[in-house]
Amino acid sequence: MKEKKIDKKEKKVKEKNTGNKEKWIIFNKYLFCVIIFSVIGLIGEIIGGLIISKFIEGRKLITLGPLCIIYGLGAAIIILALEKYNKNKIKLFIYGAIILTVYQYVIGFILEAILGIKLWYYADIKYNWNARICLLYSIIWGISSILIVIIQTKIINKIANLIKGKARIVVDIIVSIILIIYTILNIWGLAVYSIRAKETLNGKNYITNNTIIQKFENGFFTNERMKILFPDMRILDNTGNPIFASEVFEKN
Repeated sequence: MKEKKIDKKEKKVKEKNTGNKEKWIIFNKYLFCVIIFSVIGLIGEIIGGLIISKFIEGRKLITLGPLCIIYGLGAAIIILALEKYNKNKIKLFIYGAIILTVYQYVIGFILEAILGIKLWYYADIKYNWNARICLLYSIIWGISSILIVIIQTKIINKIANLIKGKARIVVDIIVSIILIIYTILNIWGLAVYSIRAKETLNGKNYITNNTIIQKFENGFFTNERMKILFPDMRILDNTGNPIFASEVFEKN
């Protein structure tokens, strides 16, 4: 009887350990997804700027890090929702276009509601909705969804499996901390830059160095650096029209 009880306990412990291991493998998979597609997204931004504007607009000089987290999170959502359709390209395209278009609209709405900024503005593109989303980019998101699932299943999953055991846990924790800090710095920088632009637009002096935090903001989130990081960022002027933040500083 005692041996049976011991066997049951050992079985439960093994099942628990197996479950934890599987959860960590899944976490590792999506973490790698966010990282790799954040880099791919940034490269896509550079190529897009190169094709459209015939120059890179300084994005290759990004100073807070070589990542664009919005793309990485979007890719993770696609993998979570659509990886099961990896053999059905039509469903991947349609569902992916819908999911990423909704995702883009929500992110755009949140940025405008909380920070009062626009990082993209599609007013000049046909078939747009509130200048946050448009048909052209929905088609691009559909194609991107197919590529995301292909890259994830054929490349990223294999890369994620290269690191195993305790090393995987250590790497995941370190990378997660870096991603969190990186994201906080980017949101913080956006907030500081938008406040400066709005105060400058209204003729106020935003430069104060009364606290350690203010000194850090003025030294790290300089207007020159933020212009390079977010060249397309717009704020709303007093009439409600979007205006480039960089133009506000150039005119004042």
